[in-house]
Amino acid sequence: MPTASRLVAAVILAIAAGLVADLYLENLPREYRPPHIVPGWSLIGLLVGWFTLGGRGAGSSQDSWVVRFNQGIVAGALVLFWGVLIFSIVEMIERSMQKRYRGVEDALTGVFELMGEAGLVIFSLEILLTAAIGGLLAAFLAAWVGRRWK
Repeated sequence: MPTASRLVAAVILAIAAGLVADLYLENLPREYRPPHIVPGWSLIGLLVGWFTLGGRGAGSSQDSWVVRFNQGIVAGALVLFWGVLIFSIVEMIERSMQKRYRGVEDALTGVFELMGEAGLVIFSLEILLTAAIGGLLAAFLAAWVGRRWK
């Protein structure tokens, strides 16, 4: 069921995920800058905000600030996890089309290798802080909107 808190959480987390993707692109090598990263991460942020933050009853009056803080940090971590996983799978498919893998096993292990490489890029302070602040902002504003417009 669409609610105002779901919409606010989705929009704010989509914007934060777009900023994370932009920072991620800055840390990638110049020869590899896929154009679909920013819209893809924004879509991931939109979905995470809609289904996790908005779907957890963010406007409940019995939620404390600790619960909202936890929801925001988890939402930021989910954006990072799903972004790294999905774009590692996309990169694996692109590499498999170029016949870089010997078989299915190599391709599947290649996903985890690509996730490890992307994880090294993601674990910079500016990216982690952007994801965390975006998740916190989305959680607290979604809770406020949920209380305001019931």
